[in-house]
Amino acid sequence: MLKIQIQRSPSASRRIVATLTERIVRGIYPPGSRLPAERELSSEFVLDRSLIRSALSELSEAGLIVREPGCRPRVRSSSDSFATNRDPGDHEQPTLQAIAVILPQHEADHGSRKIMRGINHALRSLRAPYRPIIFDMDLQIASRQVLEQEACAAIESEGIAGAIVWPTVEAGSLASWSHVQEQGHPVVFVDRFDADLPCDFVGVDNHAAAREATEYLLALGHTRIAHLTQDIAATSVQERCAGYQEALRMATPHGIPEIQWVLPAETYPQCMEDFVTWFLETEQPPTAVFVVNDQVAHTLIAHLKAQGKRVPEDLSVLGFDDDELYSARPALLSTVRQPFERIGHRAAELLLRRLKRLPSDTSATAFQHILLSTQLVERSTCRALGTSSSE
Repeated sequence: MLKIQIQRSPSASRRIVATLTERIVRGIYPPGSRLPAERELSSEFVLDRSLIRSALSELSEAGLIVREPGCRPRVRSSSDSFATNRDPGDHEQPTLQAIAVILPQHEADHGSRKIMRGINHALRSLRAPYRPIIFDMDLQIASRQVLEQEACAAIESEGIAGAIVWPTVEAGSLASWSHVQEQGHPVVFVDRFDADLPCDFVGVDNHAAAREATEYLLALGHTRIAHLTQDIAATSVQERCAGYQEALRMATPHGIPEIQWVLPAETYPQCMEDFVTWFLETEQPPTAVFVVNDQVAHTLIAHLKAQGKRVPEDLSVLGFDDDELYSARPALLSTVRQPFERIGHRAAELLLRRLKRLPSDTSATAFQHILLSTQLVERSTCRALGTSSSE
């Protein structure tokens, strides 16, 4: 079972670096603005000014701030030049270039925002001569596939160096991304990919995470476990289904029957009523449900509550993503946590490595799939069945 690990506290200097970096990335200290004076930072962090200066030196080396004689450090802006690791004689690349970031920007989608934050942090900390251009895939003016293909066209026509994308994996869009790569623009996929399109990818091991999530419910005594999923042709969705199936198949010598319910992705809030009606009327309802993501899990809980059913007393619910980690309200849902910010950071690192390679580098064709670990987060929506329960 995956557990949440408590990491050791960083050193005092690293704590200052982490705090100031977060403030810069979040715009608390906007580009071009001056940082507080050393004495103010020393008072705030209750630390010697030598540690403050050490932290400022590290931020300067990372390219986040500019230090000038007789002035307080200021946050680097786009008008400042960036130090790079290129040879002094290499003058072919412009100082500042753009990379495309194609993500849905829905206000409730915490995962996309954390991925974007990880990308920004990587670009700054690695002193990359690139700045992101965001293509919002959640606009209502056109379908996601149309918006995705428009982004592909912009990359090729506007000289954008490369792209990090949360793809729709629709056939037309995949063909467009293949063409973008053929034209020399590296592309890194996040969350999902297509097995028929060679590509770089950063995500999580959805199969292993779903298997361990289902095993967690089995360990709580549940033997009638449903999987509530969606009809999306995405590897992330398919792998979670496969992990659920494997856990039930391996649970006993004869396995445990699967209970899968597929919701149409476009109309799942309305179709959730069908699942709840079936749950209320079937003779042997599931005692637990593993849900494809947190958004669907919360929709299920709301529909159950409307019917007078309680979670977890009447049904244990386990989600996937841990969106509540970033919510202002108290966390409720037991779930599987995705490291969204780390996904963004690693995707940016991988893209930058691609951009630094020469076309003659034969290793450029060796695409990488980076899978990060997940964490099972136990909260209040799953319960253990009593040994004497007829459930």
